[in-house]
Amino acid sequence: MNDTGPAVTALLQSWQDGNRAALDQIVDQLYAQLRAVAGQQLNAERPGHTLAATALVHEAYLRLQANAKAKAHFVDRHHFLAIASRAMRCILVDYARGRKRLKRDGGQQVTLEEFTAVTNSTHDLLAINTALEKLAALDPRKVQLLELISFAGATYAEAAAILDISEATVHRDLKFARAWLKNELNGEGA
Repeated sequence: MNDTGPAVTALLQSWQDGNRAALDQIVDQLYAQLRAVAGQQLNAERPGHTLAATALVHEAYLRLQANAKAKAHFVDRHHFLAIASRAMRCILVDYARGRKRLKRDGGQQVTLEEFTAVTNSTHDLLAINTALEKLAALDPRKVQLLELISFAGATYAEAAAILDISEATVHRDLKFARAWLKNELNGEGA
C-alpha cells in the first residue's frame, strides 16, 4: 500500500468532509507507521508496561474518531501521524495519572529516546507532560515541532512544510525547545 502519496491526503480530506469510513482507510494504510510510533513511545516506558503497541494504536484511533467533530485540518500523512502521536502520548499520560492515583509511589520512570539530546537521565512521564504543557503555553509551535520530529518521525523539511515555516526556523525552534525542556526537567526552570 502506498502511504506516502496523495491517496492519504485525499482520504484525510474526505474524512474532514464527513466521510467516517475514510478514517478506517487511513488507519489501514498507516497502521505499520502508527504501530512503530506506539512502539517507540512504549519503549520509553517502564519495563512491564501493561499496554501493548496494538492497544495504544487502537486507543488513539478511538480518540481520533471521537474527536472527528473538532474539524482539525490535516495537511498530510506526517501531520496525521503527529496528531495520532499526541493522542498516544495523552493516553500514556492518562494511564500514568490513573496508576499514580492507585499507588502511593506510582511515579513512572521513562526515558524518551528522542529526548536523549535533552537530558541524560530518566524523568517521570507526568513531569515531561507538564513541561510540554508549560512550553505550549509559552510557544505552542515549539511543542508542535517536538511532536512532529520526535514522535511522528517527520523530517525538518516535512515539519517546516506542515507549519509553514523555514527549515532554519525549525532548527532554531527545536534547539530552543530542547534546551528549555532540559532546564525544566532538571529543575533549573523558573
